[in-house]
Parts: sequence; structure tokens; C-alpha cells
Amino acid sequence: MNQVANPLSQRILDVARSCSDLFTACLSKDPDAFSRLEAQERRFWVWSSNLKVFAQRHVNLDTQLRQEKHAQIREMVLLLLSVLKDNLSLGMLSTIHRFPPSDSC
Repeated sequence: MNQVANPLSQRILDVARSCSDLFTACLSKDPDAFSRLEAQERRFWVWSSNLKVFAQRHVNLDTQLRQEKHAQIREMVLLLLSVLKDNLSLGMLSTIHRFPPSDSC
């Protein structure tokens, strides 16, 4: 699994975009997972919209949390996204290798 070496060196936008891409890939690779993943993807989009993750650069979450005083919050968000990304990646692997289905993809 991917560990976040230095969370402050990554952009929230980039990790969230990777998660979005993985949701799309999981949903396209495994139609049986659609019902399980659709609700999770919707939650992801509601969360990212509420926090303006994909908003224009001057108002997005990366910009809101750029100051040092927000470093812990930024790190927690990046760790949360990293866990989601790792779980979606594992789901993709289980689909590719035909492992028994789990709660991920």
C-alpha cells in the first residue's frame, strides 16, 4: 500500500483526482461492484464538493489549508484520501486477479 511520505508535499486536489479516477475504473471493471460503490462515490463527491476540493485554485481546499497553522488538518485530509486511494487500488487488484469480492471495489 502507498504510504504518504510527506503529506504536505502533495496537493489534496491531485490525490482526490486519483481517487475519482479509481472510482471510475472500479465501476467500469466490475459491474457487480456498482451497487456497493455507487453510494460511496456519491459520498465522495458530496464531501469533495462541500470542501471545494475541485474548485478553482484561489478558493479550493489546498488554498484554504496552505498556511502552516492548518498543517495538521491538511495532513489528516491527505491521509484520509490516501486510505481511500489504497482501498480502491486493492479493489481494482481483486477485480483484476479475481479474488473473492470484499467491501472494496
